[in-house]
Amino acid sequence: MNPRILSRLLLFVIGLQLCAPAFATEDLVSAEYANLVVDDVRHVLSEPVRWDRRDWLLAGIGTGAVVATGFFVDEPLREEIQRHRNKANDRLAHFFRPLGYEDTFILLGAFEAGGMLFHDDRALETAHDGLAASLIATGLITGSLKLGLGRSRPFDQDEAGHFRPFGGDDSFPSGHTTQSFAVATVLSEHYDIWWVKVLSYGAAAMVGWSRMENDSHWASDVLAGGLIGIAVGKTVVAFNREHRYRLSPVADGDTVGIRATRTF
Repeated sequence: MNPRILSRLLLFVIGLQLCAPAFATEDLVSAEYANLVVDDVRHVLSEPVRWDRRDWLLAGIGTGAVVATGFFVDEPLREEIQRHRNKANDRLAHFFRPLGYEDTFILLGAFEAGGMLFHDDRALETAHDGLAASLIATGLITGSLKLGLGRSRPFDQDEAGHFRPFGGDDSFPSGHTTQSFAVATVLSEHYDIWWVKVLSYGAAAMVGWSRMENDSHWASDVLAGGLIGIAVGKTVVAFNREHRYRLSPVADGDTVGIRATRTF
């Protein structure tokens, strides 16, 4: 069997295996979920307003790491990776690249299918949070930065510091890396299991490497994409945990039914 087809089947099976019976959550195609995503967007974009000193320190460290990588690491690391580029590495990079795009949606689809099949609240929430985080991190934040900053890709043979705002170039940040880390973070937040974290973040790291291996991104593009994906993934999961409707059975004396609660 084709390795790519086999890997996609494996992703789907892993998603189903992590599902376990529970209560149902919001439907993916519903006004409730649409409103939740809108709330997610507002919350993520306004999150800096609520940061404390520790949050600003972490943001500063992350930004400094990206800038330092851009100045001191991008060009020498690119030369080193390209010097060791070969057919085996090309095949490995080609294998992992879809995990930063289409394969993440296959995995989220498996959680959606498993959640519906087994009435699994956590699986459904994983799928829905993963989709929301993808839309915000990859589509909105990374997409806007790509458009606005206009950084040249390594294969364009420009220097690492070549930026032309709104000029059509779109190297910074790496969209594939953003996507893979956003979904990896959502999975790891919902399933606090060591092997889920290792597989999720390990695969995301390989996606980042694959983008440098095929000369599509600088190291700082990958680092920035990973940080954006992690930050958005954690924020979306934490926010949605506090703002979802919860259905629970009620049996109190003569009263039998279902209670819907929501935390603000």
